Amino acid sequence: MSLVSVIIPTLNRPDFLRAALQSVLGQTVRDLEILVVDDASSIDPRPVLAALDDGRIRYFRHDSNRGEAAARNTGIRNARGTYVAFLDDDDEWLPDKLRLQLDSFGRSPDAVACVYGGHVALRGRDGRELAREVPTRRGDLSRALLERNVIGPPSTVMVTRQCLERVGLFDESIAFGVDYDMWIRIARDHHFEVVPEVLVRYTVHPGQMSHDPFLIARGRADIKRKHAPSLRGGRRREARFYLSLGHQMSLLGHMGEARRAFLKALFFNPLQVRAGLYLVASLAGPRNIARLRRLVRTISRGDPVEP
Repeated sequence: MSLVSVIIPTLNRPDFLRAALQSVLGQTVRDLEILVVDDASSIDPRPVLAALDDGRIRYFRHDSNRGEAAARNTGIRNARGTYVAFLDDDDEWLPDKLRLQLDSFGRSPDAVACVYGGHVALRGRDGRELAREVPTRRGDLSRALLERNVIGPPSTVMVTRQCLERVGLFDESIAFGVDYDMWIRIARDHHFEVVPEVLVRYTVHPGQMSHDPFLIARGRADIKRKHAPSLRGGRRREARFYLSLGHQMSLLGHMGEARRAFLKALFFNPLQVRAGLYLVASLAGPRNIARLRRLVRTISRGDPVEP
């Protein structure tokens, strides 16, 4: 039995997969297994695995494309570790990611079943930094998660296998946001701990599911259908969603979709000042939105603004 099971779903991205695997093999924690779940790729990833030649890598393949939730579930069903960590095939971990999370678990009370951390978003084509998220929320996040996904990408998360056995697998009926649904379910009976530093390089590129705003909208509807009695925030929640959607679309360079999302945010909450600021900034391109977002966060924390 390994200490940590690392689950990596993959689909037709062998170059990204190679970098993701290398980031796991480069971890300072060595007691791990890697479960690569091929969701019916047309480009065979096995040459990448063979070239790395590491006995800790295990390969599973779906005969047909079943989606990210099903791929993660195949990994969970075959995991043998005490802890389970998720890594998307287009993301990379920093070398101490697993060690820092295991250390956090070691200091935490039994109520903590999940440890997450920060990430930096990098533009795939040139590696330019687009955004940096360093979370600080910890403890009982059940109310916070019913307002929005405060955890972030699944690649930042480590969870106990016992917790997954209690809450169940990822919901394969949700079109987009299966990780958000999982965090909501975990938070009902468990607490979260955070490593307040960047642990993951998150790659932004056109091949991502988040590139499709229609898929995002379907996933949004699925989450609302499943958790409607508990979700909080009403019109303000909708405004926050469209603000976030607009920011993501701007990162992907879809400025028309970004502006429409910012307008919807203002429709649901005319006092959403940031949506108005981002709408204006979007006229000058995505880089200005990223700069404005950093400035807004700096001011909200009370930090000095550097010239």
